[in-house]
Amino acid sequence: MLASERGASPSTHNQALSALLFLYRAVLKQDLPWLDKLARPKRPRRLPVVMTMEEVAAALGHLEGQYALLGRLLYGTGMRIMEAMRLRVKDVDFAHQTLIVRSGKGNKDRALMLPQALAPGLRAQFAYARALWTSDRAALMGELDKVKALSQQKDTQLAELELERATLRNERAEAQRARDSFKARVDEFAEIIKTNQTMIDRYSQEVSELRRNELAFRTQKLETEERLTNLLSQVDVLQANNRALAEQMYDIQQKQLAGGASNTNAGTVGSGHESAVQIRGQVDSVQPDKASGKTLVQLNVGSNTGVTNGMIFRVVRGNEFIANVVVLRTDLAFSVAEVQIPQKDIQVGDSVQTKL
Repeated sequence: MLASERGASPSTHNQALSALLFLYRAVLKQDLPWLDKLARPKRPRRLPVVMTMEEVAAALGHLEGQYALLGRLLYGTGMRIMEAMRLRVKDVDFAHQTLIVRSGKGNKDRALMLPQALAPGLRAQFAYARALWTSDRAALMGELDKVKALSQQKDTQLAELELERATLRNERAEAQRARDSFKARVDEFAEIIKTNQTMIDRYSQEVSELRRNELAFRTQKLETEERLTNLLSQVDVLQANNRALAEQMYDIQQKQLAGGASNTNAGTVGSGHESAVQIRGQVDSVQPDKASGKTLVQLNVGSNTGVTNGMIFRVVRGNEFIANVVVLRTDLAFSVAEVQIPQKDIQVGDSVQTKL
């Protein structure tokens, strides 16, 4: 137990026990009968300290005026301090020598005996209170007159204020009507703006559709022009190939005729053969032509002796055919050719070869 084992006060012990009972019964909803059997410590009773008559007389002798009357009233009747402070004139009965204490301890009323020695002091205090009340009342009446005058002045001011409020209400009503009219006008403009915005959106969609159609048409036109350009280039290449083949056929025919004449005149002229010389080289660089969109290659075929514009070279990688290239321009250092009919991408270092 807290009181017996830990030296706690009985009030602390009772408070802790009550807390446990509330926890189990009200919060946890558990009924523990053994808690009711716990002993509650009792408060020890002490003898009160009582002052002697000489000590009381000495204490009261140091009080003066209404404080002395209050001290003697507490000692003579046994009232509490707040009961004495709340004592009213009607609660004192000098005829029956009694005092009525109202709303005392436990909110109960009780009657006390009034000592005769306190009657003169109480009468004097009542007379002083009466005089004070009379003076206060007189002063209050003067204040009441002032209050009445101020009240009348306030009524006048209130009437003027009410008139001003009525005027303000009328002006506010006019302002509200003007605001409503302005709002209706704004709503009308907003509806017009909304209609215009709808039309603008529709027109914007139509314009966007027309622009997309125009862009598609331009793209198709550019693709068609590019395709036409490629076809024309291929036609040029084929024509160049045809010219080259025709020249080779003419050379072969000339060689055959020359060979027949040599065989006929073998005794006088003797035998002779014209050897065909093959030009060989390699690809030094490959780059696209931004203007035409075609691929150009730079050929290194030695001193370029016998290389002319329009000559066709075969590009090979090992024994694999890569593409044909047609010489566009040539000089003593290198030749520039255009790729025709590519089978694969040309790389730097690929071999090129042809026949005169």
